[in-house]
Amino acid sequence: MFVNLTDRRAGLADKTGVNALGQEKGKLQIAVEDAGRGIPLETRDRVTKCFARGSEAARKGEGAGLGLALVSAIAAAHGGELVITDNDLGGAKVALLLPA
Repeated sequence: MFVNLTDRRAGLADKTGVNALGQEKGKLQIAVEDAGRGIPLETRDRVTKCFARGSEAARKGEGAGLGLALVSAIAAAHGGELVITDNDLGGAKVALLLPA
């Protein structure tokens, strides 16, 4: 799950890192942030579905569109969720929230 979360972002951005690790609202948060183009608001829900890829991955012909879908499904199975937002670098913040 963690490999899927970090590897995909690293392949799509110049600078990627696990920047946030802590607790938020009783949940453990592990967030991966990058300085890439981000994930557009209108595609955030779609990229967590099986076989859906973001525009950058589709353009490069990379991936099968399963990485974030698997992370999201595994998180949900454990009572957690995957949240995609923007970050201060202009890229994406993909946060995995799991019950603490």
